[in-house]
Amino acid sequence: MKNLLLICGLFVATGCETTRTAVNLDAAQEVKTVAVLPFDLEAGLSPEAARDSEAFFAALLMQNGFKVVERERMGAILKEQALSASGLTGADTLKLGELAHADALLFGKVLKNQEGKKTVSETDSNGQSVEAQRRFYDFKLSVRLVRSQAGETVFSQVNQIAERVQDPKFIFPDDLSAWRAMVLDGMGRDLKKALKKKK
Repeated sequence: MKNLLLICGLFVATGCETTRTAVNLDAAQEVKTVAVLPFDLEAGLSPEAARDSEAFFAALLMQNGFKVVERERMGAILKEQALSASGLTGADTLKLGELAHADALLFGKVLKNQEGKKTVSETDSNGQSVEAQRRFYDFKLSVRLVRSQAGETVFSQVNQIAERVQDPKFIFPDDLSAWRAMVLDGMGRDLKKALKKKK
């Protein structure tokens, strides 16, 4: 599927075969410093997925010209204020932004992070339809950058292709962490492309 670029006023949305990304270009112009909050997880998922995703987006934001508040500093502020990223109100967002000296806060939630085996239909060398057991990897992430003072969304993003069934002809990805890295890389490329218009 070809990349799709939708422009409506100053709100740009990009859709491609891996992600759904929306960027508010006016709001993006006002953001210089970002605080990355601890990413949430759906119940039962590995914290590693959240840590990897947080680190990826912190690095991605820096690569795109934003200053990022140190993770340890943000953690200390949340602890001191007895707050968690999942239960923040608009007033909390404003307060955290002021305490961290951040123009915007990045929220994230890992929605899926699992692997296993499933039965799939394939065509054998004789052209016959057969069933086979294949490994699958499933990772889905939603992120949102919100201006701490105005409360408006600067960008939001979610990957649209969450699941990958391993093809026996190809080695990669060979585990869930490799698939997660591929998904994050795709999200990064799409976000970078959308943010280029703010420069």
